Amino acid sequence: MANLYERETQDIDDQAEALDGWRQHYEQLGCGRFQGSVWQMVMADGVLLREHTNRPLREQIRPPPDHVVLAVPLAVEPGSMFAGQPLERESLMVLSSKDEYDVVSAGELDLIGLSVHRSMLESTLAPAKRGWLEHAECQRNLELAPDVAAAIRHMLLAVSGD
Repeated sequence: MANLYERETQDIDDQAEALDGWRQHYEQLGCGRFQGSVWQMVMADGVLLREHTNRPLREQIRPPPDHVVLAVPLAVEPGSMFAGQPLERESLMVLSSKDEYDVVSAGELDLIGLSVHRSMLESTLAPAKRGWLEHAECQRNLELAPDVAAAIRHMLLAVSGD
């Protein structure tokens, strides 16, 4: 069974607290009125999530304990960064609760991702894919082929009902 949660915000501190279980701190880097939103489909072993912000921000984020997160941008402004590398539309963001991550958005940022409990992910992955996951966690920001990034976005949007 899944529970759905939606939240609209006009304050960066409210936005930083909107994702359940995450440790986050946001700092607005530009002028203008902030608007954000978070949508979450919470299941037993993970969360499908979508987060949208409209202003340049610096985000310090850490996923929930024992979770691995795979996320892709739906919209991202040029000049945005994740884990010290350019964040682009074809980026696959790989986060674990082992580390804190920096995201710097140059403006609008709309992300969709899947946060999964590590034990569930490891039990379903074939042994050969576990090595890929370890490598991806070290890389943090993987460049995908445009068609692969589009397929991931399409699948996650379809599950979220968008």
